[in-house]
Amino acid sequence: AWVHPIYARLLGMLLQRAGVDSDRVLGAAALDWGSLLRSEQRLTRDTAVRLVRAAVQATGKPWLGLELGELAPVSAHGPLGYAAMTAPDLQHCLSVLARYGPVREDSFEWSFRTRGQGGTLQVIDRLDWGEARGFVLDTMAAALIALLHAAMGELPAGLQLDLPMPRPTWVLMYERALPLPLQFGQPTLALHVPPTALCLPLLGADA
Repeated sequence: AWVHPIYARLLGMLLQRAGVDSDRVLGAAALDWGSLLRSEQRLTRDTAVRLVRAAVQATGKPWLGLELGELAPVSAHGPLGYAAMTAPDLQHCLSVLARYGPVREDSFEWSFRTRGQGGTLQVIDRLDWGEARGFVLDTMAAALIALLHAAMGELPAGLQLDLPMPRPTWVLMYERALPLPLQFGQPTLALHVPPTALCLPLLGADA
């Protein structure tokens, strides 16, 4: 499994905005800004973990992954982001994410299922991220919600997000980045959508 370099670039920008020495943080993962901008080579798991560790330590923000997910524009997710944004409705959008998510990030297993009480997009991390797991899942959750917000203009009522980590002391940061009902301590990262929301159209629908 590999991490696309654009997420490391965005993290570098986030560090610069926070007034942190981003060169020192990148250096802790044997990276440098110039090479990161020029190279399309994906980061290994170990490099990503070292980068996350150094970034969280430098900022003192255990919730830094939430800020990274919020910062990522739709274009950061490549063709997957554009395909999801141009789906006709929310159900098709989530189906696109589930079907093609592994093309963008194959360290996660994606699924979308519908049933009488609505639908569920489930994202399971298949890679042992070690101490970076919380950061990675926070980034994934915040990026997902930011994408849906951009696609729909506002989040529909009735959404619920399951998070596979204990409720932290900085829960207010989650509530700010993820403005929907949250359930901590769940088995996997999962977005639950009521049936009335599945048929809602997307702003950028384009067959």
